[in-house]
Amino acid sequence: MSDAKLVLDGKAVGYVYYQDQPNTITVNSNTSIDILDDDVIVADLRKTSGQVTVNVENKATPDRLRDQLIGGVGSVGSSNGKKLDINMQLLTMPKLT
Repeated sequence: MSDAKLVLDGKAVGYVYYQDQPNTITVNSNTSIDILDDDVIVADLRKTSGQVTVNVENKATPDRLRDQLIGGVGSVGSSNGKKLDINMQLLTMPKLT
């Protein structure tokens, strides 16, 4: 998804972001996400082994909270004026075997 625009509408899920395999989905500062609906999920944060960990301290790129949650996406916004809220659900996933 490098140098691409991802448009999300309805109940769409943009992509699954594996915290311990960050190169599964490649994004860069030219990647943008346009959210058109209140029900979209930008990224499903997972980890293939162990628990997902998120450092909420105020840090700079590439360790800022947004980078930890959705990777190095350049911009996230709404071309139709939707208010963007950050909702986080932490689910315990069964261990993959």
